[in-house]
Amino acid sequence: MKAAKQCRRATIPQVLDHTSFEGAIGFSSEAAVKIALWKRVGLPSLKKIISVEREKLQRGVCILSGPEGGFEEDEMEAAKAAGFVPVSLGPRILRVETSAITAVGVVRYECA
Repeated sequence: MKAAKQCRRATIPQVLDHTSFEGAIGFSSEAAVKIALWKRVGLPSLKKIISVEREKLQRGVCILSGPEGGFEEDEMEAAKAAGFVPVSLGPRILRVETSAITAVGVVRYECA
């Protein structure tokens, strides 16, 4: 709260505790843009998806960041069925605790 006030932020982003995969998918139902971070080679970049979905970003973004080792194929199929777009953060595989922070930073930067 103090950090949001210090940077003159009008709203505080919602960051939830970890949950089950199904719980995360269920929570995302109201998000206008749904992004799933996946380490698979050949996926579109997060930046590309943001540029395509720029108009929707202000209405809510849900970023799905997987467990250590990444999502399984069946989990990603379920995410895609729920409207998530699998994206890459680049050629390097980031640790689970840094991938979500990186993704949020990229989204915030691109929205500014």
